[in-house]
Amino acid sequence: MGQLSGVIVPVTAFQQNCAILFDDASKDGVVVDPGGDVPDILAAIDKAGVTINAIWLTHGHLDHAGGAMALKAALAVTLSPSSLNSNTAPPRSAATRM
Repeated sequence: MGQLSGVIVPVTAFQQNCAILFDDASKDGVVVDPGGDVPDILAAIDKAGVTINAIWLTHGHLDHAGGAMALKAALAVTLSPSSLNSNTAPPRSAATRM
């Protein structure tokens, strides 16, 4: 196992920081808070040579989760909401499940 490394991708008009965190030896990683600008996130993943295994959301605000579904579809990975949002995650109704 290597060191934890990361790449920050500013996304949305708010320039919220999306993080790509990965093991620098295996290049396995996660994306944290993909608020939007999914093509920019995908380009950063490709440039870093990382294999993404999951998407983590710290909370459900649009600037942190807005690109989550598009990124999930592009990468075919698991989407994991924060347990801090236990009142809404996992979603209680079928209409709001990701």
